Amino acid sequence: MRKILIGLKNKTDLKILKEFLREEKFEIISYDYENSEKIDENVDLIIVDEFCAEKCLEKIKELKSSQKVFLPAVSLISHKVKSEPFLKAGFDDIIRYPLSKSEFLSRIKNLLMIREQSERILKESEEKYRLIVEKSHSGILVIDDNFRIVYANDRGCELAGRERDEIIGHDFREFLAEDSKELVADRYVRRQKGERVPERYEFNIVRKDGEIRNVEIISAVIEDSRGKKFTISQILDITERKRAEQELKKYTQELEKIVEERTKELAESEKRYRSLVESPLVAFWEADANGNFTFVNKRLVEMAGYDSEEEIAGKLNMAECIVHEQRDWLLKRMELHRKGKLGVEVVEAKLKKKDGSTFDVLVSPAPIYDDKGNFIKVIGAMIDISDRKKLEEKLISANKELESFAFTVSHDLRAPLRAMQGFANALLEDYGDKLDKTARFYAERIIRASQNMDMLIKDLLEYSRIGRIDLRMQKLKPDIVIEQVISSLESQIKEKRAEIKIEKPMPEIKADRNFLFQIFLNLISNAIKFVEEDKIPEVRIWAEEKDEFIRFWVEDNGIGIPKEYQDKIFNIFERLHGSERYSGTGVGLAIVKRCVERMGGKVGVISEEGKGSKFWFEILKGG
Repeated sequence: MRKILIGLKNKTDLKILKEFLREEKFEIISYDYENSEKIDENVDLIIVDEFCAEKCLEKIKELKSSQKVFLPAVSLISHKVKSEPFLKAGFDDIIRYPLSKSEFLSRIKNLLMIREQSERILKESEEKYRLIVEKSHSGILVIDDNFRIVYANDRGCELAGRERDEIIGHDFREFLAEDSKELVADRYVRRQKGERVPERYEFNIVRKDGEIRNVEIISAVIEDSRGKKFTISQILDITERKRAEQELKKYTQELEKIVEERTKELAESEKRYRSLVESPLVAFWEADANGNFTFVNKRLVEMAGYDSEEEIAGKLNMAECIVHEQRDWLLKRMELHRKGKLGVEVVEAKLKKKDGSTFDVLVSPAPIYDDKGNFIKVIGAMIDISDRKKLEEKLISANKELESFAFTVSHDLRAPLRAMQGFANALLEDYGDKLDKTARFYAERIIRASQNMDMLIKDLLEYSRIGRIDLRMQKLKPDIVIEQVISSLESQIKEKRAEIKIEKPMPEIKADRNFLFQIFLNLISNAIKFVEEDKIPEVRIWAEEKDEFIRFWVEDNGIGIPKEYQDKIFNIFERLHGSERYSGTGVGLAIVKRCVERMGGKVGVISEEGKGSKFWFEILKGG
C-alpha cells in the first residue's frame, strides 16, 4: 500500500483530499505543518499547501535527496498564487484549487507510476551489482561508524567460518586475533575521521573454530546520501602465502647455517643437507658465480618438468630457465650479488619448463662468499605459486567485468535519454505557440535535465573507457598536444578572455597521446572555468625534471580549493560547488587521475582557498 503524507492548513480541504485518496486505498499520513521535523521519512508521495510548503521546504528537500529513487512532492495553491517559485523550489507538480477529483487522482497516479518505475530500475541495477559482489573471490564487508558490520558477502562469511547472521550486526573487533585488535581498530577510527592511513595492510582473524588466519585488507571510507560514513573492505586470505614465505625463510636460514658448518664438520653437515633438500614441497638449487646450476633437488626437477637432476645440474644456466622478459632483471641481480650489494630476500619470478610452458615461483636466493669476500656461488629455495597467480588473474578479470558492466549500463541509458530530449524539443517546436507559460517551463526543464544527464553519462563512458583501452606509449612533445587542447577550447577561452602562458621548450615524455590530451583538456578547462566572474582567468603551464619523471604544472588564479578537500577532488563525482554556479559533472579530475595512473605516474594539487591552484602530474621521461 502506497503511503501519502498530507500537510494542509485548511481542515475542510484536508477532509476533501482524504476522501479522494481513501477511495483509492492509499495509506494517508497527516502532520502538523507547524512542526515539519515530524515528517515521516518512509513515504511515497508528499502533498502540501502553499502555507506548509514554505515552512517545510528544507525538510522536503532533505527527504528527496536522501531517497535512492524519485520521491514526488506536490504543492496545492490557489489561482492567485504564481507557480514558478514552487517549481524552482523543487516541487514536481503544482495543482490549483478548486480540486477536480479526476484530474487530481490522474496526476497523483502518474507521479506514483514514475516512482514505481524508478524503484524497479534501481532494484534491477542493485541486483546485478549484488550478484557481482556476492560471487567475488574476495571477502567484502561494509562497516558502519560504530564498528558494526552491516554487510558481508559469501566469501567474507567463509573466511570467518561463520553464517551471515553470526556476522551482520556484530562488532568487527569480535573476529580479530588479540595481536591485531589495537592496530585494526586504530586505523578504522583514524580513517573514519578522514586521516591518512595505509589502505592496504595485513593482520590476523579468528575463525569460529578457533583457527587463526592471516588476511590482507584494502579499505576505503564512503558516505551515503545523508553524510553517514561507512568503511568498505576487501579481504584476501594470505595464510598459505605467509606460511610459504616463512617456510622459505626458514629453509634459507637453515641452508646458510649448513654452508657455514660444512668446512668444520663436513660429514655431519652433508647428512643434514641431504635431509633438508629432499623436501617434497620446496625446490633447492645451487649455482656458481656465473649462474650455472651445480646442484638441484628432486622437487625442482619435478617442477620444471625434467626427468632427472643430471639434465639441469652441470647443463643449464639460470638465464636459460627464466622467461626472456625477466632475463635482464636476473643478470642485474647477479651483478649486485657479485658486488656484495644484495642479501637474502624473497622475490617472484616466472620460469620455463622443459616443454616451453611457464610457471610462477616464490624464490629466496642467498649469495655465498669466500674468506676474502669474493662471490663464489648462490644457493636458493623456491616454491610453485602458479595456482595463487591464477586466482589473482581471476580477480583482475572479475574487476574488468565489473568495469565493462558499468560501461554497458551507462551506454544503454543514452537511448531513452535521447528519446526524452527529442520529444520535449518536438513539443516546443510543434506546439510551442499553444502551450501556456507553465507548460513551456516544464518542457524546457525536461530538456535541461536531459542535457545534464547526457553530459554525465558521456563523462562516465569516458571514465570507464580509460580502463578498457590499450595504452599506446610513445615519445611525445607535450607542447604540440597542449596547443591542440587550446585550439579545441578556443570558444571557451574567447568567452572568458582567458590568458594562457606556456613556458617552452618542454622536454620529451613517454606517454599515450589521447590520455595526455584528456589530462591537459580537463586541467586547462577547469583553470578557465573556476574563476570569480569579475576576474580574467590567467593560466600558466610549465614542466620540470624530477628523477626519471617530468612533472607538469598547470597554475591558475581561480577560487582555490580548501585544504580538507584537496585529497577528495580526484574522486569521481566529487564537486565542491553546485552546478548552478559552475557547470560540470564532477568526473573531470577523476579522468585526469585515472589517465595519469594508467601511464605509471602520479597527480596532485597545491592550493589555498581564494588564491588559485597549482595542479601537477608526473609522466616518464621520453629517453
